Amino acid sequence: MPKYSTGLFNEFAPHLTELTECNAPQMEEFKCMTHGLIHQFVLTSVFSARYPDPMHQYAIVFLRKTESAFQEYFYSQNSLNKYVQTQILFNDNPNEQISQYFEILHRFEVLISQIYQAYMVLDKFLSLESSERFWQNGDGSTLEKINTLYNYIKHAEGKIKQKPENAGYHIWLTNSGVSCENGSVSYTEISEALIDLADNAKYYGNPQKVIIEMRDGIYDERLKNQNNV
Repeated sequence: MPKYSTGLFNEFAPHLTELTECNAPQMEEFKCMTHGLIHQFVLTSVFSARYPDPMHQYAIVFLRKTESAFQEYFYSQNSLNKYVQTQILFNDNPNEQISQYFEILHRFEVLISQIYQAYMVLDKFLSLESSERFWQNGDGSTLEKINTLYNYIKHAEGKIKQKPENAGYHIWLTNSGVSCENGSVSYTEISEALIDLADNAKYYGNPQKVIIEMRDGIYDERLKNQNNV
């Protein structure tokens, strides 16, 4: 097999040779969020209380997106950690390095998409007006950053030209997070968004409690206190 300079791969995956650390938080205490949310919601809806339509449908999709986001996070975090720990092994097989890198990047793209879609569905579930959404253009919030990356993922065909010079791809991983030409989101910010999703999933995943609090006015106070992520 011919020897390649790993620096050549920066033309296909921007800043590939600079990716040497995995700084995505472990979040072990949230592994329970990878399963069971929908199961518990179904049981509560059947035997205790059910949201009226379309809240019921929005809740199911929100919980599914939240579970999927946590599943993707733990897979991505574990894969990236293994990748940086075994980089020395790639010296004799750089093709394996580029293949593994793009697999991990794909999972982070799925993760970002699931997080963003979860919040958009939660917006619908809560029937929020545009001025009440979880983020606004220009607010510098984590969700605005995730939205920027999400648009690069969703509209890849229109974003190809918006990449570093001589680079072959328009989104890349760094030691601190996920980046594109017009923005980035850190692994810490991603984990904070997931923690917020977990809090909302635990609360809104219990329709019996929410319906009682809606009746008693407690729900309205929670809604007023929803903060930008």
